[in-house]
Amino acid sequence: MADRLHLPRVVRVTAVTLVLTIVAAVGVVRLVGPPSTSSVTPLLPQGIEVGERARGTYRVGEHTVLIAADGITISHPASPRAVWASPRARAFLVAATGTVDTPERRGMLRLSEHIEEVFGEQTVEGADVDTDGRLVITGLLGNEESDERLEYQVFVATSERQTGGLDIDVAVLEEVDRLSLISELDPGEQVHGLGAQFADFDLRGRAYPLIPRAQGVGRGAQPLSLLVDLVLGAAGAADTTGAPLPHMVTSAPRSLWVHGPDVVVADLRQDDRLAMTVWGEALEVSMAVGATPADHVAAHTSAEGVPRRVPEWLGTGLVLGVSEGVSEVRDRLDLLAEADVDVAAVWLSDWAGLRPVPFGDGPGLSGTVDAARYPDLPGLVEDLADDDIRVLTTASPMLSPDAAHDGGRDLWQEAAEEGWLVRDEDEQSYVVEVSGVRVGWVDLFDPDAQAWYARVLADEALGSGATGLVALDGEGPPLEAVTAAGPVEDLRRAYPTRWAATTRRALELAGLGQDGLTVHTAVGPGTAGEAGILRAGDQLVDFSHTDGLASGLDGLLSGGVSGLTRSHVDIGATTTVALPGPLPDLLRSEELVVRSAELSAFTSMMRTAPGTRPDLGASITDDGVIGHLSALVGLFGALADERERLDRAFDSRALPLVRHPVLVVPEQPEVAYQPEVFFMGEDLFVAPVLEEGATEREVTLPIGSWVDIWTGEQVEVSRTTVEETTVEAPLGRPPAWARAGSAVAEDLDRWRQAS
Repeated sequence: MADRLHLPRVVRVTAVTLVLTIVAAVGVVRLVGPPSTSSVTPLLPQGIEVGERARGTYRVGEHTVLIAADGITISHPASPRAVWASPRARAFLVAATGTVDTPERRGMLRLSEHIEEVFGEQTVEGADVDTDGRLVITGLLGNEESDERLEYQVFVATSERQTGGLDIDVAVLEEVDRLSLISELDPGEQVHGLGAQFADFDLRGRAYPLIPRAQGVGRGAQPLSLLVDLVLGAAGAADTTGAPLPHMVTSAPRSLWVHGPDVVVADLRQDDRLAMTVWGEALEVSMAVGATPADHVAAHTSAEGVPRRVPEWLGTGLVLGVSEGVSEVRDRLDLLAEADVDVAAVWLSDWAGLRPVPFGDGPGLSGTVDAARYPDLPGLVEDLADDDIRVLTTASPMLSPDAAHDGGRDLWQEAAEEGWLVRDEDEQSYVVEVSGVRVGWVDLFDPDAQAWYARVLADEALGSGATGLVALDGEGPPLEAVTAAGPVEDLRRAYPTRWAATTRRALELAGLGQDGLTVHTAVGPGTAGEAGILRAGDQLVDFSHTDGLASGLDGLLSGGVSGLTRSHVDIGATTTVALPGPLPDLLRSEELVVRSAELSAFTSMMRTAPGTRPDLGASITDDGVIGHLSALVGLFGALADERERLDRAFDSRALPLVRHPVLVVPEQPEVAYQPEVFFMGEDLFVAPVLEEGATEREVTLPIGSWVDIWTGEQVEVSRTTVEETTVEAPLGRPPAWARAGSAVAEDLDRWRQAS
């Protein structure tokens, strides 16, 4: 019988009381909507007055800036629509003062903003081009309830960050801590990106605080989210992600990219405008130019950071995730070998032990090998190398004072003695309890601490011959903690990048070079240039768009718009849930494992996740799974040359491997905006099955000649024959088509014949 969730003793509720509470709460949710982890106040623009002296047409490089009586429009000959426009007859700048409460429970950061004073009335009094060719716009921001006025300056210049783009820097000459740039949105103009967001691809209708946070368990799915929040406070919501980025692209197309370390809130709750608000006193924004959304994405991705090349060995097979010690490694590999499943590497998620996490166990926080699980880790690595199988271990910037293994190094003690952990206000090591385990964070903003921990990872996590690291927990310490560089509240967005740089340095110290691999979940500005492959979050073992398999595709696609070019999803998902009383359990099914493997075959990496409860639900070696897995890993291998071609093409046009159709066929809206489809590159069109129990699905093929990758049948689609059709989608064979005559079509033809 499945073990049940053990409620903390402080929560003295019976199962019956709990069920009744949830039932009542679900009723409330249906009336008022799902709960959110964020409460941010919209900074509403008021009127604008543009003085005669400021009005006119100005040139900034190849951009034309028109300042009219009702606002500003910026155009460029390479963009079919305005590069940027202010809302008509409304202020385009709003300043404010305020505070934010940031309670954090069991790793889930919540935000509650309190605005004190808003300056939303704007005058534009002057505009001149200075000797550096910048357009300088000056004026005042006013508060309708007082006579106070704030001076501001806006500097518009040819971009130093994006070739051919535009930079806009805003400064208010008085003390404020909120500054918002308001942009006009056309009716029906969709907004995409903002990092790996696990909501709809069109992000309008919500506000998104762009700060790395634990993704949560449930994220609004009921009744699970209510239960998780009641007991653990860690359900998350549609706006929680470990990989937020302040960059977006619209369907117009146009784009915005906000720079700097401050927290950014993207507010898309209004129908006619977008507000990008910085919790700081200055605002720096870049805008790309281009005729298509792909032009904007490529411009941004090239500037955000070019990721490391993926090692060649990764494309040869499956990365097997295990969490039950050396015996599981050998048993699983034997079963996979019998089924002809090619294995490229084994991820020892439990090499440092295990720790409690919501609804099960997760990787331990000792930072050293658990000899009880792996008594001869170097010998295991050597044995696997004889079969051309690499080993990955798990890394975390979190350490626990309770996790040291007998006879091993006590990394917590080493770091605490040197002052290399983040601190509290009393200058003591900052310690919190997460799922019953005391934890702290290495201060990666201290150069000495960062160098020490990179060496620790090289010696401990990689020292037995491992080839790479699956790097977890990089979202950052609680905001009230203090680092060597200042308060975490000013630096949290940069912590994931520090963590990625630390793991990259560890690979260098271990002498791994291009053969080494890092896999990251948390993302901040610049992380893409430091990390190897990104992981599209943790998912529940279901098919939902809230926190299941479908949300993983959402994260892949939105992240690709924001410069996260190489990502993947867990095969089998992560979080299994055994609920108390009569509530239904959420267990991994064979269908989910296979469907997630289908999706994964078209990404950068095929990696299985042991999950929080590997003893419950389906396994990759079950009879109903392993045969399908063998075929899908074979497909992944057949796509290795295409991934390499796309990798090389990245140098000239930086686009993601997995692409939303709007990046490939924006001129075909019936294709570009259909749900749950994607391209791998430009020549492979995929319609994954993300609905439980489905054996067919609706799809609209793009215009062109397409070859079914499973049957070889060729389909011709012209502008007059574009239509939605029903296609078969049996388990293990996701609908997919290669562009006829393309290199990938030839690769898959050879694979199909060999199979």
